[in-house]
Amino acid sequence: MKKIIPFSLMFILLLISGAYAQSNDTINQCLTSFSQFKPVIGGWSEYQLKTPDEPMSKIRLAVVGKEGQDYWYETVLRDEDQTITKVLTSGDPNDAKNVKRMIMKYGNEPAVEVPITGSDQFSKNSKPVQDLVSKGTEDIKVPAGEFIAEHFQYQEDGGTVDIWINDCVSPYALVKSKSRVVEMSLTGYGTGAESLIKEKPQEIKQNNEQHTLPDLGSFNINDDDDYRIHLW
Repeated sequence: MKKIIPFSLMFILLLISGAYAQSNDTINQCLTSFSQFKPVIGGWSEYQLKTPDEPMSKIRLAVVGKEGQDYWYETVLRDEDQTITKVLTSGDPNDAKNVKRMIMKYGNEPAVEVPITGSDQFSKNSKPVQDLVSKGTEDIKVPAGEFIAEHFQYQEDGGTVDIWINDCVSPYALVKSKSRVVEMSLTGYGTGAESLIKEKPQEIKQNNEQHTLPDLGSFNINDDDDYRIHLW
């Protein structure tokens, strides 16, 4: 038996998952084990990302709603296009075990809800930080303004990582992070954030024989092929 997957939507989902993985890896590089997810409904922060040999991009982190005890957390990655990922999470959204629902939208394409299955297969990408050193409180200037921030430093992969935090910034208190791989600087923060996904997402239906979404084209893959999209 072969499974039919719409070509264009599959391609879009691969783009989205790649962009989400990129943003998730970047966040994990910039947020250490002492960083805590402190959700405040409507709280948002936006950062510029600088990496070697890559154009500068921006990412927005926001808490855009709540269902019961769980929060809707949304990331918006803006580079050549815009990728929105919205997850319902019971804790730190960078830990896949906390994620209960996931909705994605790439550019002007329709939003889709991706089934959350086998989340126990995934673990948090970021490694526990060892030998974390407090450098004290410092005045630091970033595009969002001047902050009095706690400065921490540690070693990773043979390089030094510096992080500055201030609790007034939601949801992670991050003001700036700098390593040899990426520099993440706060460009704005505030309250009143709303989800940028306005339409009802299309669902990826699952059964034993077919996985389809409304679209124009399709292609076939063998049963043995692993077509699942790994997001972490």
